[in-house]
Amino acid sequence: MARKEFIFLLIVLVTCTLGSAEEVTNASLLPFNQSNVSFEPASFFGSSNVSMNVTPSAPQLLVVKVVPELLRTGDVQFSILFVNNGTAPFYTSTVGLVYPGFASYSVSVLDELAPGAKGFVLVSGKFEEAGTGNLTVQVGSASFLFPIHIRPALVGIVNSAKVLQEQLDAVSLELDEVKKRYALLEQERTTKVKERYAVSSILLDDAKDYLRDAEAALIRQEPLEARVALALVEDELALRSLQLSVVEKKSFLDTLKENAVLFSTLGGALVMFFTLYELLKKKSVGAVETVKHMVVKKE
Repeated sequence: MARKEFIFLLIVLVTCTLGSAEEVTNASLLPFNQSNVSFEPASFFGSSNVSMNVTPSAPQLLVVKVVPELLRTGDVQFSILFVNNGTAPFYTSTVGLVYPGFASYSVSVLDELAPGAKGFVLVSGKFEEAGTGNLTVQVGSASFLFPIHIRPALVGIVNSAKVLQEQLDAVSLELDEVKKRYALLEQERTTKVKERYAVSSILLDDAKDYLRDAEAALIRQEPLEARVALALVEDELALRSLQLSVVEKKSFLDTLKENAVLFSTLGGALVMFFTLYELLKKKSVGAVETVKHMVVKKE
C-alpha cells in the first residue's frame, strides 16, 4: 500500500513540474515592451508598485551661438555653432534657415557629432532689413529658434580688400587675448598639479587644437573660420576654468595608489636588472670554466 501511494505522489509531482515548465516557455514568447515596463516586486516589508520607463539613447542637438554675433544688412557670412548634448552620435544632416527678409546663398552640411562634441555650419546670405527676431534653424525634423539682432550696414565702405584686412586685424587682436587667457589657465593647471590636486582629467588639448585652427584660418585669410575657432576656444577655457575652480586635492588613498604603481614599476625594473645580472654572471662563470678546461687539456 505504501508503495502505491509513493508512486501516485511521484506521478503528481512530475505532472506539476511539466505544467510549470510549459507556463515558463509560453511566458518567454510574450512580447517585451522596452519603452514602458511595470512590475510589482515582493518585499519582506510589503509590496510596492514600481514603474520603469526605458528611454533609448538619442542625440540632443542644441544651437549654441551665431558667430560673429554682430550681423548687418546686406551680404553676410556667419557660422552657427551646435553641440550634441545627447548620449548617442548625431549623424550628418543638412541645415535650413528661415528669417524674415533673409535669403541664403549657401549653407554647409552639419557634420557628424559625437556625444558632447561641437560643430558648426558656414552660411552665406543676405539680410534685407535691420531689426531683432528669431532665426529658425531646421536640422532634419527638428527646429530651433535662436534670437539674432541685425544692424544697418555701414555706409561708404567700398574697398573689399580694406574690409578684409580690418577683419583680419580685429581677429588677430582677439586671438592674442585668447592666447593670454589660455597661458594663464595652463599655468594655473600646472600649479594645481604641483600642489597635488586631482587634475588629470582636466585637459587643455582641445583648446590648444582650436587655437591652432584659428591661427591657420588667419594665415589663409579666413576671418570667419578664425572667429568660429576662437569661439570654440573660449567655450573650452570657460569649462576648464570652472573645473579647476572646484577641483579637490588628491586623497591619501589616491596617493597610495600612485605610489603603488610607481613602486611596482621600480620593483619590476629591479627584478629585471638582477635577473640579467645573474644571467650574465652565470655566463661569465661558464666561460671561465671553459677556458680552464681548455688550458688543462692543452697541457
